[in-house]
Amino acid sequence: MDKTLESFLHPHRKPNVRFRLPAFDEEFEMRALTAPEGIKCALFAQQRDLPAGLAMLPNVAEALVTPNLRNKDLQDALSEKAGKKIMEPYDAALALFTDSELATLIDIYSKLTVTPVEYSQGIEQAKNA
Repeated sequence: MDKTLESFLHPHRKPNVRFRLPAFDEEFEMRALTAPEGIKCALFAQQRDLPAGLAMLPNVAEALVTPNLRNKDLQDALSEKAGKKIMEPYDAALALFTDSELATLIDIYSKLTVTPVEYSQGIEQAKNA
């Protein structure tokens, strides 16, 4: 296989990010989502008719590795606490975090998923001409 094509099969992805939130004793871990996961989250946001400002919350909930918001035991405990059935990471996030914590999580996810782009020298020369 062509070496250039081979390089596309083995991209260098950002590692998961670990961080702490003041209200929690344990460390959090977040990962970047795959393209199919991101599409699934976008469809979920559309189905729930989330406003644009909240459309990133399903991605954040899905991207959390620790805690795993898909964990049945966690969802059951949150369901009991919230007084309603919780079966989706998004709903678990709403039950678990405050508004300001969700804003922080969105910020962390946004920084994790930013992909810097390197333009070739020819494009920069054309722009400056």
